[in-house]
Amino acid sequence: MATRLDRLVGLLDSGGTPAVRSTAARQIGNIQRQHPSELPTLLARVYEHLRSKSWDTRIAAAQAFEAIAKQVAEWDPQKGASDTAEADWLTFAQFNVESVVRNGRVLLASAGHEFEDDGLEGLDPQTRVAAQQAQMRKRLGMGAQFLDDDLLDDVDVKPDILIKSEKPCDTHSDVQVGNKRKAEEAPEAEIDMSKLSARERNRLKRKARMDGKKKPVKAPAANDTKNGVAKAESNANDQNAVKSEAVVVASKDADKETDKHVFTVDTGAWAFSSVVDALEVDLFDAVWEVRHGAAMALREILKHHGFGAGRLLGALDNSSRNQRRIEDICVRLACVLTLDRFGDFVSDHVVAPVRETCAQALGVASQFLAPMGVSALQDAMLQLARGTAWERRHAGLSGLRYVVAVRRDLASLLVGGTLDAALDGLAAADDDVRAVAAATLLPLVEPLVMCQPHRVPDVVAGVWAALAALDDDLAASVAGVMDLLARLFAQSEVRNSTSHTPEMVPRLFPFFRHALVGVRRAVVQALQTFAEMADPVSKSETSLDPVLVSDAGASWISSECLWLVLQNLVLETDTGILEASAKLWHTLLKRVRVDTVLRPLDIEQMFTLAATPLGTALPPALLRRNGSASSRHNVDAAMIQQDLGLLSRETVLQCRVAAGVALGR
Repeated sequence: MATRLDRLVGLLDSGGTPAVRSTAARQIGNIQRQHPSELPTLLARVYEHLRSKSWDTRIAAAQAFEAIAKQVAEWDPQKGASDTAEADWLTFAQFNVESVVRNGRVLLASAGHEFEDDGLEGLDPQTRVAAQQAQMRKRLGMGAQFLDDDLLDDVDVKPDILIKSEKPCDTHSDVQVGNKRKAEEAPEAEIDMSKLSARERNRLKRKARMDGKKKPVKAPAANDTKNGVAKAESNANDQNAVKSEAVVVASKDADKETDKHVFTVDTGAWAFSSVVDALEVDLFDAVWEVRHGAAMALREILKHHGFGAGRLLGALDNSSRNQRRIEDICVRLACVLTLDRFGDFVSDHVVAPVRETCAQALGVASQFLAPMGVSALQDAMLQLARGTAWERRHAGLSGLRYVVAVRRDLASLLVGGTLDAALDGLAAADDDVRAVAAATLLPLVEPLVMCQPHRVPDVVAGVWAALAALDDDLAASVAGVMDLLARLFAQSEVRNSTSHTPEMVPRLFPFFRHALVGVRRAVVQALQTFAEMADPVSKSETSLDPVLVSDAGASWISSECLWLVLQNLVLETDTGILEASAKLWHTLLKRVRVDTVLRPLDIEQMFTLAATPLGTALPPALLRRNGSASSRHNVDAAMIQQDLGLLSRETVLQCRVAAGVALGR
């Protein structure tokens, strides 16, 4: 009968929704709180799901590791009088990117065995059968490479050896279990094979071989077969059910004991020492799912128990041991970043789950490193970021991104080298490198202004240059660059040190109707930031009439800008962007005098566009493209043609109402 733990562990894989899996993970953590001594068992049961092919299962297993780790007390043993033996841990002094690439194995999606040619072309039938049997042993893990004895003999795969209980057999013929050699002595007990399934017969054969016993099993005689067929058929289901249940329970219990032994640690050592050792091995597995699961579990363990890594009860200097153990883990993660080449593309950007998760684990581990260790970690990431292969540059910048985000207290130490690498990444030809470079600079904006204000003009110039070079419909880095631009100009020091902002802002206009939703959202948010930088219009002190005077910082707000924002309200189907566009329109109207920006003809045409009847194509003459890069792919074709087969009437009506409200202001 399945226990509560069995059901919860099963839900990690079979849960219908992520919420169900997450709930199961939390309840596994509650079991750890109620039964602290069962930590090795819980880790072993969840560990297998880290190697699953299913993304959701691996995520749930990592959540279970986190839930378990939260319920384990922090390991801070007492200091002893004498130090223990030195552990053979890796250091950053040993790390060299070129050496790792030269001597390491490139980590791809898998080892490629599933695509290998079986090499059976042109073989004669007898040789082909022998080769296929050898391949079957290898694929089932039953070869003699790791076992003292073969679990799969020719007897198991030879069709003419199978026993059919419905046919009479010779009374004196015995079926030998084990080798092909004849039994020399009688067994302690005989088993009637007619009442067992083929699977159970094979299990008994393997058990006999493993025990070193030779059990001749008597086959049913002819008269026994004829007289006992009815009885065997009537009792087969009940007997098989009992035997099968007993075997399954025994097997599960044996597996649990084995896994518990694997993850059992010595008294006075870190509770997660053994499982972390296993995860470090999995980090270099040929299958990317195994690497991904190991990196996630390692990240969750370090998040809650990195302080206890390497510490021993009675050790003289546990702080030093902890630093060396964390450094060892970081070096291994850096090696994975160097060797991993697996990447996939989802929507508009690259997905490198192994590199991304290892970078996150590095960021988590860095919070336990001393400043000298963090500096060595940065140097290792800079080696990667300065490489020639885009995967290496992407990995190095990803590592820097999370390290600088976590160690903000060391911003003055990290900003220099990271800034140079990120600016080089912004100028890279590869779009994914530019995207991660912009994300790396985001947490450095405030430290940059405080620690190195003289570098601000260089960063601003690099960002504008990167934006000018992005003219591809699928350039995913546009959104990141615009977010960085908005974050930069939100700082008053950046605004004061830059005098050409009004001339630069119109460079954002071509991206209003970009093919990617993230880019369109980033454009509106960036313009919102620039609009809020300008002062609202005020009354003139020199005129008798209350004339409104615009701020000089709002000179970029032109009729073209207002047209594009209103067009966003008419065409945009994304609710979030539609709301942000309405907010931007309201902000722009407070920064300029409308009668000095828009002609009466412009206002009339705006009303005409917004009042176009539903189901009638929008007038092409009233639409602005502004030389957009998206002109190669018209994302608004359905809305312009009012194709109600692709769009709902509610969506079209929502846009028209938003445009009408905006014009009413």
